[in-house]
Amino acid sequence: EEALDAFERALEAKPNDWIFWGNKAQLLAEALHRPEEAAVAYRKVLEHAPPGLSADTVGHRANAHFFLGEYAEALRLNDELTRLLPHDPRPHTNKGNVLRMLGRLDEALVAHRRAVELGPDTAFCHSNLGTVLQAMAGDESDAGRRRELLLEALASYDRAVQIDPKRVEVHYNRASCLGAIGEIEEAILACDRYIAAVPADPDGHMEKADLLARLGRQAEAFEILGDVIRRHPRQERAYRSRGQVSLALHRYEQAVADYTVVLEMGQRESQRYARAVRMNRAIALQNLGRLEEALADMDAVARESAMWQVWTQRGVLLQDMDRHEEAFRSFERSLEIAPHPFTRAVLAWFHADCPDGRWRDPARGVEMARQAVADAPGEAWMHSVLGGCLCRAGRGKEGLAEYEKSMALEEGGSADQWFWVAMAYWHLDRKEEARNWYEKAARWMEEKIPEHAGLKRRRAEAARTLGLEE
Repeated sequence: EEALDAFERALEAKPNDWIFWGNKAQLLAEALHRPEEAAVAYRKVLEHAPPGLSADTVGHRANAHFFLGEYAEALRLNDELTRLLPHDPRPHTNKGNVLRMLGRLDEALVAHRRAVELGPDTAFCHSNLGTVLQAMAGDESDAGRRRELLLEALASYDRAVQIDPKRVEVHYNRASCLGAIGEIEEAILACDRYIAAVPADPDGHMEKADLLARLGRQAEAFEILGDVIRRHPRQERAYRSRGQVSLALHRYEQAVADYTVVLEMGQRESQRYARAVRMNRAIALQNLGRLEEALADMDAVARESAMWQVWTQRGVLLQDMDRHEEAFRSFERSLEIAPHPFTRAVLAWFHADCPDGRWRDPARGVEMARQAVADAPGEAWMHSVLGGCLCRAGRGKEGLAEYEKSMALEEGGSADQWFWVAMAYWHLDRKEEARNWYEKAARWMEEKIPEHAGLKRRRAEAARTLGLEE
C-alpha cells in the first residue's frame, strides 16, 4: 500500500510516465491482487509507451498485452525481446507463459527449459517450468506419464523454493501440484503457507477450499468460499467451486444460484467451464424436481459435447421424466462414445426398473450390473445397482447383501439405499427392521432432497410395500 501511494504521487507529477504505470500495474496485479485496477494501469502503459524497440519498451508492452489477454501480440513482442536479450532468461520464460496460455504446451516447454538453462539459479524460471509441466499433465491421458510430469513439476517447484523461499507464488503452485498427485494434506499445508504470505489473494483461499472438499470437509469449504465471494464478488471460480460443494451438501437451490452467476458472468474462465457448469446446474435442477429446466440445460450441453458423462446423465434425467425410449437412446449414445462401467450400471438399472415393458428385463439388468461391479470393484454405487437389480429379479436376500456392501463402503449410505433395504427386509418377513429403515430414509429425504423425482418414486413404492399411507 505504501508503494502504491508512492507510485500515485509520482504519477501525479508525471501522468504520462509509462514506466511508472507499468510498475504500478505490476504491483496491483501481483502484490495487491486488484486485477481491475491493474488492467487500467496496463492500458496506460500501452497508451504512453513509445513505439521504439528498446528492451524496456518491448518488455513493458509485452507484459501489458499478456495481462490483458492479448496473447498474440504478447507473443510477438516476447519473440522480439528474445532477440534483443538472447542470454536473459526472462523473455524466454515470459514467452513460455504466453505459449501456455495459447495451449501450445510443447513449444512452451521448450521456452521454459531454455530459460532454466540461462538462469539455473533463478527461482521464477523453475517455477514457470513447473507450471507448464503441470499443464501438460492435465492433458495427459496415460496415468503413468501424467504422474511423471507431475513429479517433475513438483521437483521444479521445490527447486524454486530452495533458491528463493520468499517467492510466495511457488507455494500456491506446489499446493496445486500436490493436490493433483493426491497428497492432499501436504497440499493444504503449502496452501496455508501461501495464504499466510498473501492473505488478500483469493486464489489461495479457493485452492484450500477445493482441497478441503476433496477430503470430504465440504462444510469448511463452503464457509471459505462464501467469505471469498463476500470479499471478491466477481471471482468466477469461487461461485463455481461453491456450486460443486453445494451439490455435495445437497444444497441444490444454492448450487443453481451459484452456477447461474457463473454462466451470466461471461468471463474467459466462465466460457471455458460453461459445459460442465451447465451440466452440474442440470443435476441440481433435477434434484429440485425442476425437470424441464434441467433437460434444457442438459440438451444444450449434449448438442456441443461428445462426453459420455453428458449422455449418461441425460438418460437418467429422461428416465425420471418417464421418457423411456429417449432415455435408452441416450444411454446407447454414451456407450458408443465410451463403454464406461458407470453407464453400464445405469443401463442395468434402467432394464431392471423401467415401468415400460418394452425395456424392462430384470435378468438382463442383473447381468449388466455384475459386469459393472467387476469392472469397478470397490465402488459403492455399483453394489447398490446390483442390489436393486437382484431385488427386482425377486432375489431379495442376495440384493440385501449387495446393499450392505454398498453401505459399508459409503460409511452408512443414503435414502436411495435405505428404501430398498426396507423393502428387502419386508419381503424377508423382518417387518420391524423394514419400518426402521423406511423411517430413516424418509427423514433423510425430507431434510436433504424432498423434491427428487427418483426418490419420490422410490419412497412411494416402499410405502406401498410396507402398507403405509403417504
